[in-house]
Amino acid sequence: MRAAVWLALSFSFNALVRHWMVPAKALEFLTGYLIEYSLSVDNILVFVLIFSSFAVLPRDQHRVLFLGILSALLLRRVVIGAGGVAHGA
Repeated sequence: MRAAVWLALSFSFNALVRHWMVPAKALEFLTGYLIEYSLSVDNILVFVLIFSSFAVLPRDQHRVLFLGILSALLLRRVVIGAGGVAHGA
């Protein structure tokens, strides 16, 4: 149900973009939205496969996912910082 609401909102916004701007901008928005939506569904599939492969209990899945996202953000920050130092930024 929640997904249907978000899809309806995005299509409504797309109609406004088409009305206020050129149709090409609306097509760009719709294309980007649908690509991001399909990638998010793909991520859910990957999470399910990883959790089942490593036999992560349902009660621990939220914590494992949270720690994975947190570590990805921290490592990304470290790598960006190291790249900035290496290039004298």
